[in-house]
Amino acid sequence: MSFRIVLFDKSADVVKYWNEFFEDHPAVARTQGDIFTADSDAIVTPTNSFGFMESGLDYQMTKFFGREIEDKVRAAIRQYHGGELIIGAAQVVPTGHPKFRHLVAAPTMRVPEDVSSTVNCYLAFRGTLLAVRAWNEAHPGSIGTLAVSGLATGNGSLAARLCGKQMRAAYDHVMGGKVYEYPYIGDAIQEHEELLAETV
Repeated sequence: MSFRIVLFDKSADVVKYWNEFFEDHPAVARTQGDIFTADSDAIVTPTNSFGFMESGLDYQMTKFFGREIEDKVRAAIRQYHGGELIIGAAQVVPTGHPKFRHLVAAPTMRVPEDVSSTVNCYLAFRGTLLAVRAWNEAHPGSIGTLAVSGLATGNGSLAARLCGKQMRAAYDHVMGGKVYEYPYIGDAIQEHEELLAETV
């Protein structure tokens, strides 16, 4: 089932590069501002693989939803992922909150660290989109709009331009149906390196 994506971030640079990379996708809304003002059914928290929500946007989520949201996220990670939600996977968690009825936990790092030289933003967004699509297939109509911030640009220290590039690539693969069809491993390596190149 399809859903709408709204991108929200306080950083002017992040929004600038979203505008650049999503210029030909007007349906993907891009707004500079507080993500908690988004009108959406679900909101993404760029967490770590173990669901500890002690800093950055993760911590802001606990201020908004209450500390019990961390318990819900960690319980879901234990129940469905053996206690560790790997980068590239994501978990939808019902919140019981009237504004954002679902939280999507999407790790951008295994533990808090600099991920500026990785494709973790791409992996996290790709995992998020796949998880929401699967959730909607199992629970039709539950997530119509998804709010997402500039993944990995906070504590992860990813450059804003790379964030825009990697999120667009993930969008193309999942929402645009761009299937991996590399005849050689060198082609996959080339795309991987392009996701990390600020000048391309």
